[in-house]
Amino acid sequence: MKRAKVLAVDEESFIAIVLLCSVGVLFVNVVLRYCFRMSMFWAEEFIRYSIIWISFIGSAACFRKGIHFGVDLILRVKSGLFVRVVKIFIETACLVFCCFLLKYSFDLVLFTKGTGQISPAMQVPLWMIYTVIPFSAALGTLYEVVRVLMLCIGENPPSGLDNGPGEVSES
Repeated sequence: MKRAKVLAVDEESFIAIVLLCSVGVLFVNVVLRYCFRMSMFWAEEFIRYSIIWISFIGSAACFRKGIHFGVDLILRVKSGLFVRVVKIFIETACLVFCCFLLKYSFDLVLFTKGTGQISPAMQVPLWMIYTVIPFSAALGTLYEVVRVLMLCIGENPPSGLDNGPGEVSES
């Protein structure tokens, strides 16, 4: 469990660093544009790709915390074995989704690498930008396997459902 916490810290640190860099580049670009009538030609592209990376890594973090969007009315009304079976079904469906995303995103990266496409402003190979998709899918798959196994052995993985209105998860 210690490794999972380290991975969580690394995810959240990565997201924070990339967000800080994006805000910094945006700020400098705005100052350059409005004060000096010039700008960094690559800034918009860098910020766009940064947001994509933040979104995908953040999505994996949501799988870890169990805080993806969902309707929990049935889980709040019922209890016991029924709820456990429904949770196992939901987590297994998420696991299947992550596996499909992992497979097809890996195919996308390989295809894009074969085409030799590069980004217009930064001149970075697009396959490098796209690697965040299989990476986040692999993290999501790992987290979902752990969550399904926890449910199968009778433990409750952390979930956004564990909190009442206005409370924040302690993960």
